[in-house]
Amino acid sequence: MSKVINNVDCYVAKAAFNIVSNDKIADNLKNAENIVTKSLGTLQSQGIYACFLYLCSRKKNEKEYAEIVATELVKLMCELDKYLQSDLSPLQTLISTNGEESKSDKVMKCISIAFSNEKNILNNLDEMQFVKDIMEKALIYTRYSIKALNRDKSKSDRTLTEGIQNNE
Repeated sequence: MSKVINNVDCYVAKAAFNIVSNDKIADNLKNAENIVTKSLGTLQSQGIYACFLYLCSRKKNEKEYAEIVATELVKLMCELDKYLQSDLSPLQTLISTNGEESKSDKVMKCISIAFSNEKNILNNLDEMQFVKDIMEKALIYTRYSIKALNRDKSKSDRTLTEGIQNNE
């Protein structure tokens, strides 16, 4: 990594915030937390590519949450591109285009192209570890944010229930 990064935490926090602030995520925090936790485990044990494969292979009730997480992780990687010697520009080009293909198909196409070019991130161990650490941090922030939202939601539900019972 040739360029100095001032504060990566801003990029990570932004990615986590974007995931958690999505309306679909807010509608079902439990499913979202499950996807984020499993993605984090896959990333930690198997690596970046496996994490994206996991996210893009989800079906039915997990798919929409996985697509949100995968898309935000790709956007995070695009933000980091300017600091890396590896070329992640195919990610930016494909993720910003609209088309009829699903988000999962688009993410898989992005990742396949980005990881198969000559200057791909998998060929540079330092950069690969850096991106993996950043993705891991984003998933951890997302998980904590979901837990906090869950806690606030259950607290407000209890307060509402208690208020109803007191008024009876």
